[in-house]
Amino acid sequence: MKFYLYGPGDDPNNLSEDNELGETTLGGSFWCYSGYTALVKIIHNYPDYIEQLKIKDDSNKEHTVEQFLEIIKKYKLIHK
Repeated sequence: MKFYLYGPGDDPNNLSEDNELGETTLGGSFWCYSGYTALVKIIHNYPDYIEQLKIKDDSNKEHTVEQFLEIIKKYKLIHK
């Protein structure tokens, strides 16, 4: 399953490759993409902005940042 990060002003129906957080695999891995790197920077440098962010998966289900982190914590993170 792929996950996408977006914030205020982003059209959730028209997200680019830069918005891709990554995707899970059946082997128990989460492949991190450029959006994941951006999310980590935001968490460390702009924590007040986290509440404005949204995450959706490829089935269009929305998640908060906290929910997303809870989902991926069981996966081995692999940075692309």
